[in-house]
Amino acid sequence: PPLTIAPDTLPDGLKNTSYGQQLVATGGTPPYQWEVESGSLPAGMALSQDGFLGGTPSESGDFTFTVKVTDASTPQRKGTKTYTLHVAGVRIVTDALPDAANGVYYSAQLQAEGGTTPYTWSVTDGSLPPGLNLDGGTGQIDGTPNSNGDFTFTVQVQEQGGASDQRQFSIQVKALVITTASLPDGCVDATYSFTLQGAGGDPSNYAWSIAGGSLPNGLSLDSASGEISGTPTQEGDFDFIVELDDGQYTDTKAFT
Repeated sequence: PPLTIAPDTLPDGLKNTSYGQQLVATGGTPPYQWEVESGSLPAGMALSQDGFLGGTPSESGDFTFTVKVTDASTPQRKGTKTYTLHVAGVRIVTDALPDAANGVYYSAQLQAEGGTTPYTWSVTDGSLPPGLNLDGGTGQIDGTPNSNGDFTFTVQVQEQGGASDQRQFSIQVKALVITTASLPDGCVDATYSFTLQGAGGDPSNYAWSIAGGSLPNGLSLDSASGEISGTPTQEGDFDFIVELDDGQYTDTKAFT
């Protein structure tokens, strides 16, 4: 029977970004010898005799090729597999954008990788919240939003070689928003301190509370300052919901 080649599919690559994937053969007698039997790899990439597919692709597109492996038995056994490797020209790596507070300055940086810089950014569908703008040269969204609501839009990034990528984002503009994105990890029997942040509403009247779940044992939330502090006594992952209230508006956010 022929040799078996793994993996079944190849992970995508990215133009001008290092790529590496080890191919593995089973069912024969090592050592194995590898080669590209037909088709072609992206420019900048090669398949070594020991089955390592690597390099830095300098072009984007879909590349179909067949690899062949032979073993050391007599007579030799062989196996083949056809792959299609997708190489993206550029890729947006920002997953999501933070919420915004109405009337409070907002700034968020979009990020991309691959291709040839500088990138060009644009909004191709939908619209940013009124008061916010996207810098086409840097990918920074900033300004002061002036309308509450959920705003969904599609951002495009284009690299100098002409390749592009698009991703849909949403920004929710609220009267009051918890701006802290995440919490740092703690350590058992070590002092912990981190202060939550909010924006909008009436800062002089902020009141913080736990609306669901629970803090790690040994930690507490100061309702006036938003500081989580204490000395945790138990390890683990602790999920909870924080609420911010200014007497008129509220916002909640889940943390771990």
